Amino acid sequence: MVVKKFNSGLTASGRSQPEIRQGSEWRDGQGDIVTIKNHSFNRVIFTREGYEYPCTQPVQRFLQEFTPVEERQ
Repeated sequence: MVVKKFNSGLTASGRSQPEIRQGSEWRDGQGDIVTIKNHSFNRVIFTREGYEYPCTQPVQRFLQEFTPVEERQ
């Protein structure tokens, strides 16, 4: 049996999700801005404006609840 590969032209390229980088800003569902302090393989540590303690979330939950903020000019 010979299996032919079908190329639909719909191959994925590039990143499927935004990159989490130290110092980048993200917006939560309520519109509040958070700043990334650290990112390891499965945790994101960030701070909220007006809140002095760092917050921690798993990467998957963070990506579901936050969107990256466009670069300010």
